[in-house]
Amino acid sequence: MMMPLTANPAEAYRRVELDARIEGSDGTKLTQICLEAVVQALASAHAAAKRDDRMELTDALSRAGQIILGLERAVDSTNPMSATLREFYSAASLQVRQITIRYDENMLVTLRQDFIDVMDAMDAARRAEASAPQAA
Repeated sequence: MMMPLTANPAEAYRRVELDARIEGSDGTKLTQICLEAVVQALASAHAAAKRDDRMELTDALSRAGQIILGLERAVDSTNPMSATLREFYSAASLQVRQITIRYDENMLVTLRQDFIDVMDAMDAARRAEASAPQAA
């Protein structure tokens, strides 16, 4: 799925890079890419707030919110963690909306760290699965 390019060269390069990473990714890899994109969007929002750039802040929060919504909708119902993941993504989406309405730096920083923690947990689970002895 190619995204339309924008007049902003940095945004255009970011989208091209994202499209390249998405191409051929499996579900787990795609989830990882989306989680990374949320973390990056929240970091961009934080930086924009520090610069008092309301337009970039809103754009970055909108980007994060859209990705979180996609993650929530894509949760595999056969995953034993599906209810927990949906609840997490739903709460995160609400927090992004709250931050958009009234900026709260602590909430933003905490939310970003929550997504980093989810990525770390997924990485640990993948490593454990990869190192587990295979059944014959």
